[in-house]
Amino acid sequence: MADLEVSPLTPLPLKNGSMEPKATVVAVMMSLDGLWNSGLPGMLAVYDLIGECKGEGKVSGNALKTLQDYSLIDSNGSIHDSIKNIVLSAAIGEGFNTSLGNPVKKD
Repeated sequence: MADLEVSPLTPLPLKNGSMEPKATVVAVMMSLDGLWNSGLPGMLAVYDLIGECKGEGKVSGNALKTLQDYSLIDSNGSIHDSIKNIVLSAAIGEGFNTSLGNPVKKD
């Protein structure tokens, strides 16, 4: 019988048109969800990350340290393209009306 499980390396189509490995999508979403559910400082860090991914700002201060601790921003302050694709695909809404959804594009 054929294996019906999806390989962790199987690329998933994201809402922004990119393709990212399933394992990367799952790991990034776990980090985003953990931050989002950790309280106001975590939510603000996610807002800052979304803003930087959209080119609307620069993450700094406590948010930068927090996002680095969650491996969402590199130690040099850059955001990997895969993380940016997932963040942009998961972000719903604008400003403080932003929430996180499933970044995977449905057929």
